[in-house]
Amino acid sequence: MDDGRSGRTGRRRFLTLTGGILLAGVAGTAAVSALRSSQEQDEPDPLRVRTDLEPLERRFGPALGPLSDAHWIGYDIDAAQESRLGPPSPDSRIRFVGLARLRPGRAAGILTAPGRTATPAPLADLPARLEPYVPAGAVWRGSAEFDSAANTEEPSVSSTGRFRFDEAHDLVCFDLLYLDM
Repeated sequence: MDDGRSGRTGRRRFLTLTGGILLAGVAGTAAVSALRSSQEQDEPDPLRVRTDLEPLERRFGPALGPLSDAHWIGYDIDAAQESRLGPPSPDSRIRFVGLARLRPGRAAGILTAPGRTATPAPLADLPARLEPYVPAGAVWRGSAEFDSAANTEEPSVSSTGRFRFDEAHDLVCFDLLYLDM
């Protein structure tokens, strides 16, 4: 004699089992998401604005002299693409872009040195994170001769890029690409 209880009991078991599986799946997804989020927070933002001077002075301080009040970003421009494109490149391309204050009169000295021609050179491709550090009314000029002299090659590192100077504020804006070979 079947009074319908076995059907309801089977359906309850099925719903309980299915609900448990779904609940476990949702909890697992939430745990993985939380783990990824915490890992991302532990890793520094590669595009964060930095203020330390040592990496800048080591790379191009000899051409510019002592620096102060730096705001810059340094990052591997291929790093974001590597995860999408497959194996990493054997070479790394590191971009250093930012602004720094020079000694008083140094910008004018660089631009007026013998054998250099200074021309108007507006800033181009400056990351938005650095725009707050550009003074209002800055007049940027550059020298192709200075850029060429400052972009020296070492046996294992090649650099290319440009320097822009604002004489009124004694600022340099640099945008350099280093290739480690």
